Amino acid sequence: MLKSVKFLWSKHSTIAKAIALCLGVFFVCLFLYLSLKRVFFPYEIEWMEGSITEHALRIFQGKQLYIKPSIDFINWIYQPLYYYTVAAIMHITGVSYLSGRLVSFSSTILTCILLYAAVYRLTDTAKSYAFIAPCLYLAEYSMRGFSYDIARIDSLFVLLAVCSVVILLYSKRAIAVVSSAIFLALAFFYKTTSACSCFTISCLVLDY
Repeated sequence: MLKSVKFLWSKHSTIAKAIALCLGVFFVCLFLYLSLKRVFFPYEIEWMEGSITEHALRIFQGKQLYIKPSIDFINWIYQPLYYYTVAAIMHITGVSYLSGRLVSFSSTILTCILLYAAVYRLTDTAKSYAFIAPCLYLAEYSMRGFSYDIARIDSLFVLLAVCSVVILLYSKRAIAVVSSAIFLALAFFYKTTSACSCFTISCLVLDY
């Protein structure tokens, strides 16, 4: 009887894992299909894109970013590092929404790789579970306001925050802790409020 129960449990577990992997592949393909069309779309997709691109454009043109509010320009309350990143990409892509979207799309792909690495480490090299982790992240595409591939600060911030945590999962040596702190500090200069939460997570990982 016990052998039968173990066999059925193992069989159901295999079926569930196969379904999860199939759904994971579906969400990855769906994200890539939608994102690659959106990244090269020549017009504004989301209401913040125009203003954020304008911030980066000021840096690209050598203008001061933080100035007295006026009818022509008012700053967002975000830290400046994202705008500098997008302005640097503008030297390659030109002045367009593509620059900010490339930053976000690339950040999302790198975040997925880091999530794979994190779960791979936490589950003792279980590749199937590690693959499902980034798939779940991409499955939340619509729940996150479709922000993974548009000119917004969120994706790059998430990349830096996740990188900070993943480093500590693989090593607790002094150089790893310092590297993690550097990524966390960079995240702070992208999005201050959320970076404070990431600091708490990093402290918990250090105790892991």
